[in-house]
Amino acid sequence: MDRPDEAPGPAAPAGEQETRVHRPAALPLPEPEHVPWRWAEEFHANACAGPGARLRLRARLTAASWFGDVETASQALDALVRGTIREDRLARDERLTVRAFILPTNELVLETESRDHAAADPVRRQLVLPPLRSGPL
Repeated sequence: MDRPDEAPGPAAPAGEQETRVHRPAALPLPEPEHVPWRWAEEFHANACAGPGARLRLRARLTAASWFGDVETASQALDALVRGTIREDRLARDERLTVRAFILPTNELVLETESRDHAAADPVRRQLVLPPLRSGPL
């Protein structure tokens, strides 16, 4: 095993590559103090929140020259925002905080945060996307 978050996959037949199974990290990840890039914005929990977050993230990641798939990341954020609104049953006038930051490993963390109606505690959901490459070619 190369890293502690990897476990050996099933034994590969002779002549084939061994597969690695990644164990999920405990989420939500805390945002480190020193990150190369970060963005946060609030949206009203309505039908425009997902597409709005997608468009804003796409422009910001392109400007930040992130080494990952910007289109996939923006679509993933759209789905994360829509899912948060649906699962938390947020009303149209409620606010939803959307954050994104790039870790020093060049992984992109997408995060949504809403308030739980019963406990008034924030409910955070995160998604971590790997870069396509580690740095400039």
